[in-house]
Amino acid sequence: MSKLSRWVRFLTSSPARDLEFEAYYGALLLTQRDGVPSAEEARRDYEPVRRVLDRAVIF
Repeated sequence: MSKLSRWVRFLTSSPARDLEFEAYYGALLLTQRDGVPSAEEARRDYEPVRRVLDRAVIF
């Protein structure tokens, strides 16, 4: 396995990765009164943002 592959795997599985989602979902809960998505729905919606962040870290 190349060093880059190991580095990407480490970044995508790090605990800080969930902290980003928790901050996002926490902000939703604090700012929305009605119609807040479930955590599962919010994770699905957050996934495109996560992919962009992953690409930004690589480049």
